[in-house]
Amino acid sequence: MSKHSETPITFDARTKPGGDDLKPRVELIGDFVREYSKSRPRSDRHLRVLVLDDFAATPPEDFGFQSCGHLEEYLRKFSFQPKQTSVKVVHCYEEWTADMGEHVRVGSGLTHDKVCEAEHFLLPTPGSFFSRFSTVDSQASKKAAAPLSE
Repeated sequence: MSKHSETPITFDARTKPGGDDLKPRVELIGDFVREYSKSRPRSDRHLRVLVLDDFAATPPEDFGFQSCGHLEEYLRKFSFQPKQTSVKVVHCYEEWTADMGEHVRVGSGLTHDKVCEAEHFLLPTPGSFFSRFSTVDSQASKKAAAPLSE
């Protein structure tokens, strides 16, 4: 993303290793947000937390959240500075019904559209290389990237 956006993007930290059990996974991410926000060196700056996860190829409803937006708000509240923290969950997951009626759920990986979704959250002005070729609806992306209400 940095190469094409002309903006340096780094991932400075990651959660501890954990399994695919959904409730403990969400708690592990929340614990990370709490610990990182407590000890980060530049606490005067806004903290953006990007979560890239397929959550064991499961929709948010299956692990207690109405949507990824609700999960983002839940994780934001773990921060020691919730008013200075934004969280974006890029749920690398797809589901559909096959021609024969079978319901399919898969971890999709970091697709082009998922990269664009992350870019809209991370970059101050979306519109770099990736978003020009995105099939993601720009209005939906802008809404998803808007700061969380306090």
